[in-house]
Amino acid sequence: MLLSKSEPAAHDNFAMRLMVSNIVCALQELRELKLYDNQLAAIEKIDALSDLVNLQLQHNRIQCIGRGLVNCRKLMSLRLDCNRLLRIEVKEIAALARLTQLDLSNNRLEDVGVSIDLHFLTERCLAVCPSSFCFL
Repeated sequence: MLLSKSEPAAHDNFAMRLMVSNIVCALQELRELKLYDNQLAAIEKIDALSDLVNLQLQHNRIQCIGRGLVNCRKLMSLRLDCNRLLRIEVKEIAALARLTQLDLSNNRLEDVGVSIDLHFLTERCLAVCPSSFCFL
C-alpha cells in the first residue's frame, strides 16, 4: 500500500496532539510552579492548573493578576514580589481560600483593593516597604 504525502502529515499531527494532550493532563496535577525571573507580563493559562499549591512569579513584569488564578483554589503560597503590580482587586484573589502566604513586596501598588482584610491568610505578617506589601 502506498501512502500519499498527506497521510504521514496527518499521522504526525495526530501524534503531536496526543503528546500535547498527555502533557496538559500531567500538568493538571502539578503542585508547584516556579516561573520567577522570566519577564512575564501577564498571568495566563495558570488557572488550568487546579491542583497548584505553590506558585512563584516573582521578578517578572506582571501588572495585574486579572482572572489568571481564578481556578487555583488549592493555592497556599503565592509570590508576586518584584513585579509591576499597581492594584490588587478582591475578585482577583477571592477564590484563593486556602492561601496562607502572599508576597506583594516591591511592586508599584498604589491601592490594595482587598483592603488588607485578608482574613483567609492564616499566617499573616504585614511588612511595608516603599509602595509594597508582604503577607507571610
